[in-house]
Amino acid sequence: MIRFICAALILLSFVETRAQYSTESIKTGFVLQAQRDNLKKNLYNYTIQQSFALPLNKETEYRYQSACWAITQFMVYNDLVRSGLFKLIKAYHDSLETETRRAFLEAMYAVKPPGFLPMMNKIAGEEKHPKLMAMAMAWVIREDPATLPRMKALVTEKIRQDTANKILAALEHYLDQYGKLDMVPSIHDLFAHQTIHGSKIIYSFQNRNRDYPGIAIIQKNDGSFEREDNGSISAFGQLARSASGLPYFITNGNTPQGIYAITGTGSSGNNFIGPTPNLQMAMPFEYYWKDFFSPETDTIQPEIAYNDLLPDSWKNFSAVHESFRAGLIGRTEIIAHGTTIDPEFFASKSFYPFTPTLGCLCAKEIWDPSSGRLKESEQLKMVNAYIRTPERKGYLIVIDYFNQKRALTGADIEPIVNSFEQKYKR
Repeated sequence: MIRFICAALILLSFVETRAQYSTESIKTGFVLQAQRDNLKKNLYNYTIQQSFALPLNKETEYRYQSACWAITQFMVYNDLVRSGLFKLIKAYHDSLETETRRAFLEAMYAVKPPGFLPMMNKIAGEEKHPKLMAMAMAWVIREDPATLPRMKALVTEKIRQDTANKILAALEHYLDQYGKLDMVPSIHDLFAHQTIHGSKIIYSFQNRNRDYPGIAIIQKNDGSFEREDNGSISAFGQLARSASGLPYFITNGNTPQGIYAITGTGSSGNNFIGPTPNLQMAMPFEYYWKDFFSPETDTIQPEIAYNDLLPDSWKNFSAVHESFRAGLIGRTEIIAHGTTIDPEFFASKSFYPFTPTLGCLCAKEIWDPSSGRLKESEQLKMVNAYIRTPERKGYLIVIDYFNQKRALTGADIEPIVNSFEQKYKR
């Protein structure tokens, strides 16, 4: 099975026009029922079952990797999966390649199997690879928060030995902030600051618990907000949860909070993303630093330039700098896209019928499995709303603002927008 890739295999076709996309023009055979049935059959019978039935050795290790990637993306857990993960953890320190260990840890974080804490605690203490150590530690403290002081002490010692390691620095910051709920600064300040640089901005407001989908709105160049014909705020459902659910600074983890540059729209050749137009985005340091800004900045100090996009009340708010820290580490390829993955894989999850990704922002899309045509798409609505107004470039800001144990709707953010517009008489 080919591993689901969020953006690495995207074939881009940038769009300069403001013409609207139509639902009728979007179609793919990948969502046909026969294709979906075949995918499930291969996923369960070949990628997972047959792989885990093999002895684990150098010749079969790649099959175990593939099984772990599939388990993660589709969040598959049963007795067979448990037995396969147990075989992997027993061999973890003896013979597994780095990429296999990473795939294993990602699957472990995704499906949360019980009974592995003592062995994972050992891995967290002995793993020398910084990223893998961070993944193991994140798993352990999630399962047993009482281990947090020990993990902090281990990281402090690792940093003494490797002071320049960016992953370790991000892990230390993550552990220091773990469990804390810092108050989000004034949203009005954020909206008002947009008038200084005058760029279009998409705000992706998320729940602190990413198991529940968030909502995106658009502030246009003139500072007003995109609205429906009836005057209500235009709002678009968006999931910022990765399939693994790993922390933001880990590859394939949840979407980092913070600022992204929108560089345009594109289409994808990746079957799991599908043909619906996506928003191409860049994190700080992903491309040339000056290309992150619209218009370009003359500031050569990255943190100052990034902070200039924020009002004073937000400059010291740690969470809004997650995309900066993740980009500095080297995380890339986070975009806003649709999905062709059958939502029934996640029917028991709180984010259903949204589908998780490898860390991108993913909108809900419903396809007709008999015709391959798009029936419903929050992604298409958002892209059309974005390109209706001038300028292809802009910014997107992800903020964990709400703490609702449900999917957010326009009704959650509309009072905040309305009160801002009344205050500033827009």
